[in-house]
Amino acid sequence: MDDFKVKLPLWLRLLYIISGILIIGFAVVIFINEFVASPFITNTLLLGIALILISVERILNGLFDKRHDKWFRIFNLVIGLLVLPIGITAIFVESILAEILLSILALAVLLLGIVSVVNGFEDKKKVNAYKLTIIFYGFILVSLAVSILILDTMLEERNLIVMLDVSILLLGFRRIMEGILDHRIFKQPQVQS
Repeated sequence: MDDFKVKLPLWLRLLYIISGILIIGFAVVIFINEFVASPFITNTLLLGIALILISVERILNGLFDKRHDKWFRIFNLVIGLLVLPIGITAIFVESILAEILLSILALAVLLLGIVSVVNGFEDKKKVNAYKLTIIFYGFILVSLAVSILILDTMLEERNLIVMLDVSILLLGFRRIMEGILDHRIFKQPQVQS
């Protein structure tokens, strides 16, 4: 029987679960809003708030999640610090053209997708099924972000927002999954009896 488990602090697990629920809530409101009223400012505000939540989690992950190697914790911290101003920009700078703002938000999603792919390939401590899920999830985020960046002049603003919203929804689900699964996503040390 294992006496030792690689665990997150309880407060960080709760933060992951609560913020994941909030992020999913923002994503659902954006979906509803997009098909009912479609005010761009409100949707970018909600996307910005969701990105701020995600970036704060990345920063906290980098500072407090001792399950990861030091280089990956620093990588998470840097990505969190890069995504944070993008979320703030989406909230407070309404004068930016829609295409530019959506491209900036897509860059944030691209960074978060890259973190997932790197995490899946590099972290040998995680269970293989979880690693494959994270790699697949990261490729979906990267694909959505690249599609937004490439197709921003061809697609309507509504389509781009929906693509960004799907990305945010995925990020929320991942956060909840990590908060709930906690140590089960890591290979646990074997204790000799």
